[in-house]
Amino acid sequence: MNQTSPVCPNCGQADKTYKVSLLYLESAARFNHRDEGNQPELDELLIDLRSEISSQAAQNQLLSQILQSFSPPPGEKHITRRIHPDTMVIFFSLLALLLLYKIAVSQPAQLPIILILLVGSILAYLLGRKAVVRRYENHVRQEQEENARLETAVTRWTHLYFCSRDKGVFDP
Repeated sequence: MNQTSPVCPNCGQADKTYKVSLLYLESAARFNHRDEGNQPELDELLIDLRSEISSQAAQNQLLSQILQSFSPPPGEKHITRRIHPDTMVIFFSLLALLLLYKIAVSQPAQLPIILILLVGSILAYLLGRKAVVRRYENHVRQEQEENARLETAVTRWTHLYFCSRDKGVFDP
């Protein structure tokens, strides 16, 4: 129990309130990794609930319930380095110029065919560029919105508290 625990809105007391995120993390360490180390929040909760927890099996069941009930919001923050489609086209166009030079030197008869293919490819990209760029921008925007939603949810989760007296979760 923290010395700065907030007051539970149901029972009006702060002596048996615990941070949900700490309970989750400490329970995960104890339940999944069998780590009995420094877990003050969880240890205080187990002391508060000792009348309800009579055996190791009951304690494991409580830890399992904490892991299920107090888990963080689902989702995964995406950190990607998206490359704008125009950048890719410029890169491959420069590479194509190098290939054109090699073709002009070694197989000059094939140069007109390759030039037609290159110009056709560039025209096809220019005709479909709006759709490609729009799809790229939509994907980037959706990723940013999802990251913002996840960040907000995790921030809210880190502010939640559990009161062992009335078995309720609250946001102070």
